[in-house]
Amino acid sequence: STTLFGCKDSNTKKLYVRSQPISSFSINNNSQCLSSNSFVFTNSTTGASTFLWNFGDATTSVNSTSPFHIYAKADSFTVKLISTSFYGCKDSTAQKIYVRSQPVSSFSINNNSQCLNGNSFVFTNLSTGQTANKWNFGDTTYSTSVSPTAKTYLFSGAKSVKLIVTSTYGCVDSIAHSVDVWETPGTSFYTNDTVQCLNENAFGFGYTGKGASSILLKFGDGTSSYNNGHAYSSVGTFTVKLIATSIKGCTDSSSLDVIVKPSPIVNLGVDTSIFDDDSIILKSGSVFDEYLWSTNEKGSQIRVHSTKYGLGVKTFWLKVTQNGCDGYDTIKITIGKTSNIKDIKANFDLKVYPNPVKDIINFECDMSGQDLLLSISDLRGRLVKTIRLKSDSNKHQLDISQLTSGVYFLNLSNEKYSHTIKIVKF
Repeated sequence: STTLFGCKDSNTKKLYVRSQPISSFSINNNSQCLSSNSFVFTNSTTGASTFLWNFGDATTSVNSTSPFHIYAKADSFTVKLISTSFYGCKDSTAQKIYVRSQPVSSFSINNNSQCLNGNSFVFTNLSTGQTANKWNFGDTTYSTSVSPTAKTYLFSGAKSVKLIVTSTYGCVDSIAHSVDVWETPGTSFYTNDTVQCLNENAFGFGYTGKGASSILLKFGDGTSSYNNGHAYSSVGTFTVKLIATSIKGCTDSSSLDVIVKPSPIVNLGVDTSIFDDDSIILKSGSVFDEYLWSTNEKGSQIRVHSTKYGLGVKTFWLKVTQNGCDGYDTIKITIGKTSNIKDIKANFDLKVYPNPVKDIINFECDMSGQDLLLSISDLRGRLVKTIRLKSDSNKHQLDISQLTSGVYFLNLSNEKYSHTIKIVKF
């Protein structure tokens, strides 16, 4: 420096201009999904000794060289790094990062548990925030539909159905639900004989399937039963349907045909009576392949003679065979004796009705002023009832309801006349 008068002096000092730190950092990924975000900041600053990080969500980090940070919500944030040198020189830099919203995976099922037979699972997508969907049905099949068409499983068992949804920015969420496909019971069955004759047909059915808790048989003739046997009342071909139900309520069915062949019809006629030395011919009524009588005869007819079989009620049967089917009929023949009953021709007219009779029998006769003795005898000649008819009337009634069904002989007689007729009590 110089005074007014030219006097001079001088002084020297040293100055320092310090280097400026240069702030710089990189980010592992500046766009991340909320559920898995983890931002790693790699510091590449030069010339700094301390660092202040501001993550943009009201949180900071001091003196951490390369921190990481996890955000609690989806948004965009500005991350700022302030670098300070040893001499207090500062520099800063900032970058923007994005925390992407997370899609939410959700779906419903019409029915989580279904039977294999006829199963139809409907999955309704309830997810939000996604642009892509991927379904894994748990049986190595997949779909990318929003809500796929009804799914039908080919095999029983438990399945895990998983839905993975992805947003525009690649954010992923998933959820899984279990479904049960219940096994269908087996329906195999058999019958003891698929072809039987109408007479004495008895079809038995056996279940050979597995997994059924109940079995219903529909016999094809309008009837059904949980029992395993059935007899048909008519001929024809019938489709027998077995319906098997599992303990879970799953059902399935199968069918088989059975045939009921007609049995031959034999008609030996109504029960009848023969007396003394009479006989009767019993005929089968039609032509058949084979015949077998109760007398061990094998022709189409036999003769029954009263003297051969003795008094009383005799039963005769015939078994015939036609096309492998048997037919049967029986007849009762009452063999009686009339030799111990007088039958002197009467000189009066006699009407007896009704005959056959159930309880009350009526008589009309000209008694010519004389009483009559009425007697009733059975086929063995035993007296079962007597009554005296007064001559004051030509019409009389008699109650025979107490007699058992059968053939009887009614005799009207007095000192001069006797007349016997046969009546049938039913």
